[in-house]
Amino acid sequence: MPSHKRFRFPPLTEGNNPLTVLRPLLIPGMVEPVQDGDGGISIKVATDDPDGVLCVINPYLPPMSEGDKLEIYCNGTRVRERFVEADEVNQRVFFYLPTPVESGWLENCHYVLTRKGETEADPPSVALRIWVKLYKPGNFDRHPNDEDGHSELNIVHLPPELVEQGVIDAEWAKKGVLATIPHYVYCTRNDKVRLQLGEYLISAHRITPEQAEGQQPIEILIDQDAILGAGDGLRLVVKYDIIDEVGNWADRHSQRTYIDVDAGGWRLEAPIIREALNGVITIRDLNKQPVTIQIHVSSQYFGVGDSVKMTFIGTPPDNAEPLICSETRDIDNVPSVLEIEVPYELIRAIAQGRADASYILYKKDGGDPISSRRALARVEGDVNMLPEPSIRELLGDTLEPDQPYATVDVRYAMKNGDLICLRWTGIKSNGDAYLHEVSHIVSDNEAKEGLVTFDINAEHISVLDNGTLDLSYVVANDAPGLLDIRESERLLAKVGKVRATLPAPEVEEADPPGDVLDPSKVFERVHVWISEAKTLKGDVLTFYWRSPNPFASTSDWLPITTVTEGQPVRFPVDVKFVTANIGNSVRVLYTLWRTATQRNEYSAALDLRVAGWISPAISNITDSKGTIAPGGITFDT
Repeated sequence: MPSHKRFRFPPLTEGNNPLTVLRPLLIPGMVEPVQDGDGGISIKVATDDPDGVLCVINPYLPPMSEGDKLEIYCNGTRVRERFVEADEVNQRVFFYLPTPVESGWLENCHYVLTRKGETEADPPSVALRIWVKLYKPGNFDRHPNDEDGHSELNIVHLPPELVEQGVIDAEWAKKGVLATIPHYVYCTRNDKVRLQLGEYLISAHRITPEQAEGQQPIEILIDQDAILGAGDGLRLVVKYDIIDEVGNWADRHSQRTYIDVDAGGWRLEAPIIREALNGVITIRDLNKQPVTIQIHVSSQYFGVGDSVKMTFIGTPPDNAEPLICSETRDIDNVPSVLEIEVPYELIRAIAQGRADASYILYKKDGGDPISSRRALARVEGDVNMLPEPSIRELLGDTLEPDQPYATVDVRYAMKNGDLICLRWTGIKSNGDAYLHEVSHIVSDNEAKEGLVTFDINAEHISVLDNGTLDLSYVVANDAPGLLDIRESERLLAKVGKVRATLPAPEVEEADPPGDVLDPSKVFERVHVWISEAKTLKGDVLTFYWRSPNPFASTSDWLPITTVTEGQPVRFPVDVKFVTANIGNSVRVLYTLWRTATQRNEYSAALDLRVAGWISPAISNITDSKGTIAPGGITFDT
């Protein structure tokens, strides 16, 4: 599945061909997904640009021509008509939609393409259901200069008996403290309330429909782990922030209240973040590997049979919602160093942010838990890390070992003279490492196109059968003023046979029983029909048209939205991919990336034979004198 969350727009192409289906409208800043819909538009997205809401249509299946008409529809009404201009052919088309003036759902948002010179439109694009929300939690802060907090977000209510006692001790920590958030203006389902005790951020509480309507109180349990994580101290602040489902933050945090804590917090030594050098984790140096949290298991505090819960809190820049990773381990060796890994993907997601690791020790004998001090680190992410390479023959996340070659595409903002070193590394089925490197110097034409293609022979694929592939590249340029060595993200793939669990697709134009295609009957395109994939919202469907000739192959993908889940999908294939395969067979199949399982499912393959041109058979020849015998001649002209 393509990943583009760090970019305003996703990469323009994932392969070497234009998009064959009309994908959904692209709206930068739209939050995806939202409950009952495909995305949400915040106040910032709706109003930041005086010209309206910036929107984009991707280049589509050729011929994309000057004068093509694009009509954009929302709520059954055409809201914009746009004609493709000369400099937009095979490029993204940018335009603005009218600024929303009220909150609510935008239903069935899509566009219709009518090609120049045609009277009948192509099938419409994938439709979206979009939630527009033009109000924020708490509404406006009436006293923005008051240092205490948002005027409309009142203080957290703590239990009266705790307020009277004045301190959260070990007994209170054991049972937890139930905090109540006063109902606030514009309280809406799926708002996230982020409670903070001291410097410790508690996992966000999602507002239920009943709480939004005031039928149930908004209660958040500050549990023992949070109390110990906050540490002991006097007058620890208690406050909260709120962000709604589409990304509207309350103007600022709530008004504050305070409480003392003496519950056994911060009495153990801090863990060590192994990959942090002088308090800094550098993403480039991780090589796409996890970060390791090391805990010193000493006999002074730890015993066999105790358990440790490590919590890693990653905070992205700009105060975005923290990402939390927790894991509990039993102690079976004292003294020792306990190591717990934090996934690379979490670290990559908090680039330019900060990391916070701590742990809590739970005694086997039931004694009071004890927490550690915190290990803090900055996360220095290379925002210019080059995009990962792509493999045209990849099926989902798997490369089949019997491929005769692999076609690797490298795309980035390359310069003439760049030296690209492609690293084809992997682990064989027996656990041995494997390395194959290929170098290439970028020419002027390649730099203008922004693409370099590498061909990897079969011997470097089959050797990794039932193993894994780690593919990346390094770029260097020693031109004056450009001395630079940059690394790309890594493409990680399995090497092995895929197991089909979904039915094969159909090609609508194929002759019965569906495995032979007569090219003389194809004029502009054929269509791959996928009807039994049982798609769900958030899934990603990708089809493949695989030829023995890499330049006669194509593929495309689309996301499954609220409007399209469970519906058949029709992918067009340009006639050039038919004629280029005359006399050959192509494999037609698809993969379905399931958002629920975070895994790919594979279809059976349709082996489609593209028939060759059939020359007329000459059975006899007749001239003015009659039938000519085989091998004879005629003087007629």
